[in-house]
Amino acid sequence: HGEKRGRTSRTRRECLGYVGIPEDQMEEAVKQIPPEAIDLMKKMVAAAEEHQAKEAEAKGASKESKDSSKAYESIKKIGNSDEASQMKRAIFIWDEERAKEALKELCKDKVPEKVNGAMLVMDQVEWADPADEKKWPDALMFCAWDWFSDQANTDVPFVPPEKAKENCAYLWDEKTTDAWLEKIGMKAVGKKGKDLIDDCGRNEAFSDMDEADKVLEKLKELSIIFMKDIVRAS
Repeated sequence: HGEKRGRTSRTRRECLGYVGIPEDQMEEAVKQIPPEAIDLMKKMVAAAEEHQAKEAEAKGASKESKDSSKAYESIKKIGNSDEASQMKRAIFIWDEERAKEALKELCKDKVPEKVNGAMLVMDQVEWADPADEKKWPDALMFCAWDWFSDQANTDVPFVPPEKAKENCAYLWDEKTTDAWLEKIGMKAVGKKGKDLIDDCGRNEAFSDMDEADKVLEKLKELSIIFMKDIVRAS
């Protein structure tokens, strides 16, 4: 019993220490705190520490985001971008003029002051209206997937630099495609990446529509990841 009381007193002292009570006043204060208040105090302290940690992380991420945005200048050429077909929605090579033109419908009269395709892909845009910032992820997904899926069937597909090829699914052979399927928890089907990007090919490979839909969603996510890879490789 004495050991338990000793542990309780130590716990009280630890909690009091968090709120800055001087050592010479702590012993008297400890005696006045009812045991049932200890758990509440500990939860409050833990919640406060978690909140402060999240704030510090958010501030650090914000600073990193703003600093990093300086590096994302317009990409004039990368890989065979000057020769590849179906590059209208290749956001990563949009210059400032093209980016602003594309954003007019989304942002109306509040187009960001400084923007280009690389900045859009990497989420480095200072949006004039927070509502537009919330709309952009869906617009990015639409454009990225539209371009990505076009590349699977075009005459001259975009070929990225070597260090950006890992997620270029439309160029995958059967072995690479099966390895990716295994990674996302799906069965190997012995198909090329472009076969899974194609609706008919994907539905043929997966008779279960839930499985086919899962692969489609993962490929859509991959189309954005691939664009980010390209920007980083520029």
